[in-house]
Amino acid sequence: MRKIATSVHVAAALICAVAAADHRQTPEPTAGSGFVDEVEVTVVNVEAYVRDPQGRPVTDLTAEDFRVSQDGIPMSISNFEVLTPDRFQRELAATGPEGSIATTPIDVRPSYVVLFVDNENILPRHRSRVMHRVRDFVDGVLVPPVQMMVVSSERSLKVIQPFCDDPESVNRALDRVSKYAGGRVERDRERRFIIERIEEINSDPDVNAPGFLNSTEMVISQVQIEAQILAYAERESDSLADALAALGQVFTMVSGLEGRTSVIHVSSGLPMSPGIGLMHEYAAVFRDNSILVKQQQVNQLPNFHSLAAAANLDAVSLYTIDASGLNPLEGFGADDYRPPNAYASASTMKSYQDSLRYMADATGGLAVVNTNDVSAGLQSIRDDLFSYYSLGYTISASGEDRLHRIRVDLPNHPDYDLRYREWYVEKSQATQVQERVYSSLVLDFDDNPMGLRVAVGDPMPAARTRWHVPFHVSVPLRNVTLVPEAGDYVGRLELFLGARDSRGLESRPERMEHEIRIPATRYRASGNELYRIDIQLLVKEEQHRVGVGVMDHTTRQTSYARVDVAVP
Repeated sequence: MRKIATSVHVAAALICAVAAADHRQTPEPTAGSGFVDEVEVTVVNVEAYVRDPQGRPVTDLTAEDFRVSQDGIPMSISNFEVLTPDRFQRELAATGPEGSIATTPIDVRPSYVVLFVDNENILPRHRSRVMHRVRDFVDGVLVPPVQMMVVSSERSLKVIQPFCDDPESVNRALDRVSKYAGGRVERDRERRFIIERIEEINSDPDVNAPGFLNSTEMVISQVQIEAQILAYAERESDSLADALAALGQVFTMVSGLEGRTSVIHVSSGLPMSPGIGLMHEYAAVFRDNSILVKQQQVNQLPNFHSLAAAANLDAVSLYTIDASGLNPLEGFGADDYRPPNAYASASTMKSYQDSLRYMADATGGLAVVNTNDVSAGLQSIRDDLFSYYSLGYTISASGEDRLHRIRVDLPNHPDYDLRYREWYVEKSQATQVQERVYSSLVLDFDDNPMGLRVAVGDPMPAARTRWHVPFHVSVPLRNVTLVPEAGDYVGRLELFLGARDSRGLESRPERMEHEIRIPATRYRASGNELYRIDIQLLVKEEQHRVGVGVMDHTTRQTSYARVDVAVP
């Protein structure tokens, strides 16, 4: 995955740490800091989608029907639930006298859905065709426990509507998204121009005459067209890199959420092999296959593989919708006066659709392609949100970041279609805190049991359009676990910091460890003091949001806070 370019450079340093007061005493255990040997157990939840041959959800299976293995080792299913729309409705409707949930025998996890309208890779006429169906989908799906966010690629990633459970707000955001025309329009116009130039030559009655293609005029045209094709393929590759980076940015946004996360990506397709159709068109007309050697150079499968790995790392399922619909000849419309070569057209269509299928298949999602009416595909996505099996098994947590291969089988039901995420990423707590800090840059949540505070000082000019901005991070010492060590009381905090500017660009993660050491003679009075860390960020002139997370190494307790700052 390509790193997201950023204008935020984090230059952090511990400037001062204050842990105050002066009273003599002998070290004693900190209140509530008794320690015992523990084995941390993690419950891995695998969501399995089972459909009959007609595509309808199957909801009558039991735990005995499933076989689950991790890294080739059979796992015993300890937690098993069948989730259906009726059960969701029944559980969430069971409210107490004041509207609170009276009883929830199942764990109804929040379900976060990101509607990603890829405006840089969609044609306006295609978008218009599918948007009314997407709005209907929003009206029918946006009920508890679902929340939706709307984002769009408009040269950079734009958050149009943060997560909410209001269909009207989401559909208003979709209306705003539908007014933007991105780079796909210009790239398609460029491709049609190249096809027309090639077909002009192909339609010449002398094209089969001896020596026609070797004439000086034709050789010059051939060289020019080849250069145009390669330039087009390069522009397609650059646009694709931006699209994949935007998707990766979405994964980062939602990585800290606790619940199920899906991204519905709406586009006119993404090229697995940019320019491949034009290369075949060129080879067919000029009888020159040398350009086909470039196919391997433009193949983007490794980049899609990295994207799928990033989605699985953040437990995101990708649902891809090809808004282009049924195209007998891709790239041939009413404004094209000659059809392209049939094989070249098929190659282009395959390139745009293979990527969508790959992203969906690799992340446990679905691809909706080859249809002018996406209603059935959206219904299948709705089924995934409300009809699935939750298969849980326990593992001893390693405390490290590890990737595990999951396999689920239905040995007694080979006729059923079974989908699930094939990878589980075991994450260290440090990784989880870092992800939650990034999520706090775009999402609102309150999780601050340690009383973490962030204050901003006055920006100071650094160089040209860059400024030094001081931040003061503090935690009450009474909320930090201090343990006796060599005549002192010692605590250890790990600080995580992330920043995001008004254009959606994010900083590289910063992670800093700090040791708090208080002489025993000062310990009693220190409870009312703050431990403060001063940090300087080097930033550009614009609006920034800074998220901070802190983790107590002893108790593993975490806290989060964020602050907005306009520079200067």
